[in-house]
Amino acid sequence: MAGYKEIERAGFDQGPGVVIGHIVWISSQAAFMRGVTIGNGAIIGAGAAFTREVAPYCIVGDVPAKAIRKRFAPDIVDRLQAVEWSNLDIGQLSGLPVDNVEAAIKRLEAIRAGQGA
Repeated sequence: MAGYKEIERAGFDQGPGVVIGHIVWISSQAAFMRGVTIGNGAIIGAGAAFTREVAPYCIVGDVPAKAIRKRFAPDIVDRLQAVEWSNLDIGQLSGLPVDNVEAAIKRLEAIRAGQGA
C-alpha cells in the first residue's frame, strides 16, 4: 500500500497456519490456535476455542473445544472423504438425493467412476 512501510519482526515466527477443510461451518467468535486442522464437513460451535485437530464431519463446541457428536457413522465419513464431492462441478451435484446420504454417496461414487452425470 502506498505510504505504508512493511514492519519487520525479527525473530518473530508466526508458526503454521490453520487448515480448514471443504464445506466447514464455523459459527461466530470461534478461536483457533496456530497449526490446527479442521476436517471436511465439520460444524464449529459459536465461541468454541480450538487447540487441536477437528475430525471430518464432526460437530464440536465448548471451551476448550470438544466433540459433541459425529454427523455420520465412520464408514459414511470414509466414503464421503473418498468421493471428494466438494471438488465436483455443480452440475454433477444437481439432483443429488440430499435427504438420503447412502443414495447420495452411491451416486457420487458412480460419478467418480465415470458412470453417472
